[in-house]
Amino acid sequence: MDNNKKIIIGVVAAILLINFGLVPLINRQKGKAIVKRVFSFWVAKDNASGVAYFKDKTKFPPIYDLQSYTIETVKFEKVNGDLRGKFWLVLHFPQDNLLPDGKTWYCEIGKVSREWMILDLHILP
Repeated sequence: MDNNKKIIIGVVAAILLINFGLVPLINRQKGKAIVKRVFSFWVAKDNASGVAYFKDKTKFPPIYDLQSYTIETVKFEKVNGDLRGKFWLVLHFPQDNLLPDGKTWYCEIGKVSREWMILDLHILP
């Protein structure tokens, strides 16, 4: 009987560890990967591939000729029970681009139908 209790406690502990430790970590990594993928598309001049990751296609910014990007800050938090990722990025454009070089942008992602989507992307003043 004593061994059965240890096994049950071990199984319960493993389930709790997976649900409250491993799953949130994997979700955060997947969220970061989506942001990196979209900005890598833009660096590679493949803007059309990035549109699929926007929940609202009308919020897709006119970003062309992106040379590089740097993710400065990442923050994940729960909003109304949903996990949201907030990213502050610095985007680098050529001198002759309409968008300013070296400015900070804000990107927010969220889970939509079990997939990460970009909910908001804009330049900060």
